Amino acid sequence: RSSDLLDISEEMIKVASEKFSKNPVPLTFLIQKIENLTLKTEYNCIYSCLTLHHIENDNLKSKCYRKIFNSLEPGGFFVNGDVVAGEDERENKIYRDNLRSFLRKNLKSSEEVENWMKRHLKNDFPAPLSKHIEWLKKTGFKEVKIFWKKMNYAVFGGIKK
Repeated sequence: RSSDLLDISEEMIKVASEKFSKNPVPLTFLIQKIENLTLKTEYNCIYSCLTLHHIENDNLKSKCYRKIFNSLEPGGFFVNGDVVAGEDERENKIYRDNLRSFLRKNLKSSEEVENWMKRHLKNDFPAPLSKHIEWLKKTGFKEVKIFWKKMNYAVFGGIKK
């Protein structure tokens, strides 16, 4: 078997290729925007990490799940680890406050904190976890599960039967 690794950033592909240079499994590195996702068919597993929340449009997120589903062999599974939105504005406020608190503890200045928050609010478009689960099921995934969730981070997925 082989593995394909995909990222929008040429820099991240370079880091990954160096990190996995001694990997015994053949790897192919692809630079591609998730919105323009083209995958070869018949993967037995597809894993996405911190990707789909960058897609601005819910319809495109749903289409991305369809492309992933169509690229899995029967019995193949998809796992997504990503940022999710709250189910309502109250929950979103809790998530934003938690992020701001985390940034204050880990960054050097309040200016850095505010720059991160502005970037997050401008460039991130997370959807509620319930929407992701709904999209997976509508796409045809079975045994859709939430494997882990903490605040606005979740790992979830399903199987193509």
